[in-house]
Parts: sequence; C-alpha cells; structure tokens
Amino acid sequence: MSVDDVHVGPYSCSTEDDALIELICHLSLNDLNGLNKGKRRADAPLSDIDLAIQLSLEEANSALSDLRDYKLARSIDVALDVDQDVLDEWNRSEIQAQQDRAMALRLSGVTPNPHLRPLAPTMPSTSLGSTSRRTKEQEIRSSTPDDQPETEEVRTMPSKTSSVLQRSSVMSSRKSLPARQCAICLETTTGTTYRAPCGDYYDIECLVQTIDMATRDDSLLPLRCCRQEIPVNQVRLYVPSRMWSIFEKRLKEFNTADRLYCSNKACNGFLGERTTYSSSVGCGSCGISTCSRCTTLAHAIGAPCDPEAADAGVQQVIALGQEAGWQRCPQCRQMVELAHGCYHMTCRCRAEFCYLCAARWKNCRCEQWDEGRLIAAAERQVNNRLVGEAPQPPVVRERLVRDVAEHLRDNHECAHRSWNYRSGGGQCELCFFNLPLYLLQCRGCTMLACVRCRRNRI
Repeated sequence: MSVDDVHVGPYSCSTEDDALIELICHLSLNDLNGLNKGKRRADAPLSDIDLAIQLSLEEANSALSDLRDYKLARSIDVALDVDQDVLDEWNRSEIQAQQDRAMALRLSGVTPNPHLRPLAPTMPSTSLGSTSRRTKEQEIRSSTPDDQPETEEVRTMPSKTSSVLQRSSVMSSRKSLPARQCAICLETTTGTTYRAPCGDYYDIECLVQTIDMATRDDSLLPLRCCRQEIPVNQVRLYVPSRMWSIFEKRLKEFNTADRLYCSNKACNGFLGERTTYSSSVGCGSCGISTCSRCTTLAHAIGAPCDPEAADAGVQQVIALGQEAGWQRCPQCRQMVELAHGCYHMTCRCRAEFCYLCAARWKNCRCEQWDEGRLIAAAERQVNNRLVGEAPQPPVVRERLVRDVAEHLRDNHECAHRSWNYRSGGGQCELCFFNLPLYLLQCRGCTMLACVRCRRNRI
C-alpha cells in the first residue's frame, strides 16, 4: 500500500485531499456544535435528533484525529526516506565505536562483557502503521539474555542513539525487498520497483525516465509495456510533481483528436480542441489569442473566419507530403512516411489505416503491398539473419530473398510477439538510434529494435 492510499476513518486520504478533509471536519464540527446549543434538562433523555448530533460529533472528531495521526505518520515516513543515508552512516559509526571499545579493552587486558550484544539493529520487520511496534525500552531489554541482569552500559545507552538504531532498522527492513530485474536497463535491484500489468518490473529511475521521455515523444503514449497500458494513477507516486504536471498536459494533448495550437508560430502551444464555432482562446505562454475554428489570430466577434488563411500553411505541408509520397493520418492528421513493409500503417496515435488511400485498415480495396517494397523488406530480413555469418554466394542469397518475399506475401503483418537477443551493435528500426552492444530481433519478421521500443513503443 502506498502513502497516498491510506484510509483515515470514513475518508480515503491523499496528499492533495488532506487540507480539504480537515476543512470539512472543522466545518462539520462548527455546524454540529451550533445545533447542539439548545437548552434542555441535564437529566432529560436524549432525543433521536440529539443522539444523531452526538454521534456525528464523535465521528467528526474521530476522523479529524485519525487524519492528524496519518499526517504525522506520513511525515515520519518521508523523513526516514530522506535521512536514510545519514541514519545508516550513524548506525555504522556506532557499531564501529563499540567494536573499537571492545578492542581497546582486550589490548588493556580487560575481557569485554560476553553477554553484551553488539548495537546492530535487532528490531523485527515493521512498517509505519503497524500495531505491533515495540517501545524503545522493550527493544533494549530484548537485547539482554533473560537470565542475565542488565549491564550499566545497556541501561545508560543514550536515547538518541537508540532512536537512530530503531529508525535505521526500519529502513533496513523496508529495503530488504526481493531482487528484481528491470525490464529496461536489465540490471538487478533490491530497491523499490514498479510491476507493470504485463508482469515486467521497472526500477524507479527507468520508470521516471520513461515518463519524462513521454512528455516529448508521442510514440510512448499511452504509457504501455508489452502492448498493455499502464494505469497512470499507479505511477503517480514515483514521479516528481513538476514532471507529472508536464506529463498530464502532454497526455491531455495526446488524447485530443482535433487539436488547437497557438497561432503564434514561435509559440505553437497546445490550447485544447478545435470547435465548429468561432471563439477566442488565449495562450497562457505568449498571451496571443487564437480563433478556435479557423486557428488563425483571433478576430472580432461576429467577423467571418478566413479559411484560405487558415489552410494556407496546412496546404503547403500537404503539397510537400504528396511530392514526397507521404500520407496523412485520418485520426490525428499528422503526416507519416512508409519506410518499408506493407501498406498497413499504425500511426503513433495508434490509428491503423491504409497508406495509399488513408482509409481505415481493411476497409478499402487497395493493394496491401508494393512489389518493390516487398523485395526490399525481404532483403532487409535476410541481411538481419546473416549478421555474424560467413558471406553467402549471390545465388544462395537471391534464393533466400525469394523465399522470404514469398513468405511475406502471406504473412506480411507481423505481431512482434516473440524476440531473440542479438549481440552486436546496430540501428533500431523504430527509433533509429544506434546501439553499440546489442539489439532485440523479432522472430517473425527479424525486425531489429531496442529494449525501449520493444517494451514501450510497439
């Protein structure tokens, strides 16, 4: 259970709701106290209304008390996380000091007390909110054998040191998590990890890095791993507030189909969704107002929109795309380019369409591939398969290309379900980054991809 999921009385508290719930409790108490000021005899039995008011007062006071306890426990929890390194170092110095003292006693000819245990933490695994936490005196007593009297050193142990040892023990028990391998960096960690819906584990650094990259790269949205979407409310706890605010804005932009951007080309900030009527939308970054219908500089109310001015820039881009053989996504209206393979396109907004006519995939009668592109895809697959092997004679290579091309005609849509590790560097075919050590290779189409693309983009 995370800090933000602790239940307080009848309320479910989060860090954002603490102040609101406390205010509600205080207002409820004020209202109930006002209703409870009526005059009645001291020995008179309570009416149903008086009894309900009394029970409501007790419930509100109890909720307020629970909320304060929860806030205190959370502040202690945060302090332990922040001061972990200091506490560990303090604990090590105390243990070293005791070992030095024992060594000094031996050198001077004095035998140390054999019944005095080291100051290493002996506290059992506990967590904040546990009802079985022992007091400091019980913890000190537990380190002394039952059949031996407490020594002077144990009885006079400084309370500050004991408190530090207890807190360090709590941190040690909280950190003793099972070893997990991060799905991104492939390193094994015993620290805090996040388990994605597909079962893969992420260390927190890689998880935060993924979200940070998603604020600048639409192809990583929505957050997903192995084609399964990651609920954003599950990862909110691990992300810094500033980064999360940027991510939420980016996610809102990604989920908007017909987007409106600032008419100031030097700004181009996201303003929301376009409308079928004319309205002025101000930009919070540059202060320029934009018409939500024609997307140009905002004009006077009632003045007609200028469709030619609005479409001038768009038409230039479309014309350039047609010359280069690009296509426009029917969902997000972004320009896309087919690098290789069949005409089945999957845009970064996850829309699937035909590259020739932009119709929804399998809703048209266009050819599913171009013969030249098919042969190019077959050659690419053969090249990937022969990496690290002895060069093949031209006749053998041509036969391999023909066999692969024939296979692609019937199986040109690969689902990329199974992958092999391939040592040696190369370029990822999705993000086009060059990696020096290794790549992952799809067993179906031999596509080469980096770990990030295999997990979070496909």
